[in-house]
Amino acid sequence: MTFRAASIGDNLADFLITDTLGNAQSANANVTGKTSGKYYCVHASNAAGQVPLYVKIVDNTTATPNSTVPNWVYYFPIGSSVSYIVGAGIAYSSGLSFWTTSTVASGSSQTDPSIDVTVRILAT
Repeated sequence: MTFRAASIGDNLADFLITDTLGNAQSANANVTGKTSGKYYCVHASNAAGQVPLYVKIVDNTTATPNSTVPNWVYYFPIGSSVSYIVGAGIAYSSGLSFWTTSTVASGSSQTDPSIDVTVRILAT
Protein backbone atom coordinates (compact mmCIF):
# COMPACT_ATOMS: atom_id res chain seq x y z
CA MET A 1 0.00 0.00 0.00
CA THR A 2 1.29 3.44 -0.91
CA PHE A 3 0.54 6.60 1.00
CA ARG A 4 1.53 10.21 0.80
CA ALA A 5 1.86 12.72 3.62
CA ALA A 6 1.32 16.41 2.97
CA SER A 7 2.42 19.36 5.05
CA ILE A 8 -0.25 21.48 6.68
CA GLY A 9 0.62 25.16 6.67
CA ASP A 10 -1.55 26.25 9.58
CA ASN A 11 -3.09 24.74 12.67
CA LEU A 12 -6.47 23.16 12.02
CA ALA A 13 -7.88 24.65 15.22
CA ASP A 14 -6.96 26.71 18.26
CA PHE A 15 -8.79 24.69 20.91
CA LEU A 16 -9.42 21.07 21.86
CA ILE A 17 -12.30 21.47 24.29
CA THR A 18 -12.66 18.47 26.63
CA ASP A 19 -15.59 17.98 28.98
CA THR A 20 -14.94 14.86 31.09
CA LEU A 21 -18.33 14.88 32.85
CA GLY A 22 -20.78 15.76 30.08
CA ASN A 23 -24.19 16.39 31.63
CA ALA A 24 -27.54 18.10 31.12
CA GLN A 25 -27.67 20.09 34.36
CA SER A 26 -25.65 23.02 33.10
CA ALA A 27 -24.22 24.04 29.76
CA ASN A 28 -20.55 24.58 29.08
CA ALA A 29 -20.84 28.26 28.22
CA ASN A 30 -18.72 30.08 25.63
CA VAL A 31 -16.03 27.40 25.74
CA THR A 32 -13.62 29.17 23.37
CA GLY A 33 -14.03 32.58 25.01
CA LYS A 34 -14.65 34.00 21.52
CA THR A 35 -17.78 35.35 19.92
CA SER A 36 -17.07 33.84 16.50
CA GLY A 37 -15.13 31.00 14.95
CA LYS A 38 -15.66 27.48 13.62
CA TYR A 39 -15.77 24.00 15.02
CA TYR A 40 -14.47 21.03 13.07
CA CYS A 41 -15.07 17.91 15.13
CA VAL A 42 -17.42 16.67 17.85
CA HIS A 43 -16.37 13.39 19.50
CA ALA A 44 -17.91 11.34 22.32
CA SER A 45 -17.83 7.73 23.41
CA ASN A 46 -21.03 5.97 24.37
CA ALA A 47 -19.38 2.54 24.36
CA ALA A 48 -20.56 1.72 27.90
CA GLY A 49 -23.89 3.54 27.64
CA GLN A 50 -27.31 1.94 27.95
CA VAL A 51 -29.18 4.75 26.16
CA PRO A 52 -28.33 6.98 23.18
CA LEU A 53 -26.60 10.30 23.90
CA TYR A 54 -26.90 13.70 22.30
CA VAL A 55 -24.43 16.59 22.33
CA LYS A 56 -26.36 19.81 21.79
CA ILE A 57 -24.49 22.90 20.62
CA VAL A 58 -25.71 26.50 20.71
CA ASP A 59 -24.39 29.53 18.83
CA ASN A 60 -24.49 31.75 21.91
CA THR A 61 -22.30 32.73 24.86
CA THR A 62 -24.81 31.13 27.27
CA ALA A 63 -27.32 28.29 27.24
CA THR A 64 -29.83 26.74 29.62
CA PRO A 65 -30.31 23.03 28.79
CA ASN A 66 -33.95 22.86 29.91
CA SER A 67 -35.09 25.80 27.79
CA THR A 68 -32.53 26.62 25.09
CA VAL A 69 -33.15 25.13 21.66
CA PRO A 70 -29.78 24.07 20.17
CA ASN A 71 -28.53 25.04 16.73
CA TRP A 72 -26.88 21.64 16.20
CA VAL A 73 -27.52 18.18 17.71
CA TYR A 74 -25.14 15.21 17.42
CA TYR A 75 -26.29 11.65 18.04
CA PHE A 76 -24.13 9.00 19.75
CA PRO A 77 -25.65 5.48 19.57
CA ILE A 78 -25.43 2.86 22.30
CA GLY A 79 -22.17 0.91 22.30
CA SER A 80 -20.22 3.23 20.02
CA SER A 81 -17.61 5.94 19.90
CA VAL A 82 -18.30 8.50 17.18
CA SER A 83 -16.47 11.49 15.71
CA TYR A 84 -18.41 13.93 13.56
CA ILE A 85 -15.84 15.68 11.35
CA VAL A 86 -16.59 18.71 9.19
CA GLY A 87 -13.60 19.55 7.00
CA ALA A 88 -14.61 23.15 6.23
CA GLY A 89 -15.88 23.69 9.78
CA ILE A 90 -19.23 24.97 11.04
CA ALA A 91 -19.23 28.68 11.77
CA TYR A 92 -20.62 30.19 14.95
CA SER A 93 -21.10 33.95 15.31
CA SER A 94 -22.15 34.56 18.93
CA GLY A 95 -20.26 31.99 21.03
CA LEU A 96 -19.94 28.21 21.40
CA SER A 97 -21.87 26.55 24.24
CA PHE A 98 -22.93 22.90 24.65
CA TRP A 99 -24.33 20.19 26.92
CA THR A 100 -24.69 16.40 26.86
CA THR A 101 -28.00 14.63 27.43
CA SER A 102 -29.93 11.41 26.86
CA THR A 103 -33.06 13.44 25.96
CA VAL A 104 -33.96 13.62 22.28
CA ALA A 105 -36.30 16.62 22.55
CA SER A 106 -34.97 20.15 22.93
CA GLY A 107 -36.37 23.11 24.83
CA SER A 108 -37.72 20.87 27.59
CA SER A 109 -36.43 19.01 30.65
CA GLN A 110 -33.07 17.35 29.86
CA THR A 111 -31.80 14.10 31.42
CA ASP A 112 -28.18 13.40 32.35
CA PRO A 113 -26.40 10.55 30.55
CA SER A 114 -26.44 7.24 32.45
CA ILE A 115 -22.62 7.10 32.36
CA ASP A 116 -19.73 9.56 32.65
CA VAL A 117 -19.18 10.86 29.14
CA THR A 118 -16.15 12.67 27.76
CA VAL A 119 -16.95 15.09 24.93
CA ARG A 120 -14.27 16.67 22.76
CA ILE A 121 -14.77 19.55 20.33
CA LEU A 122 -12.08 20.90 18.02
CA ALA A 123 -12.65 24.64 17.43
CA THR A 124 -11.18 28.03 16.56
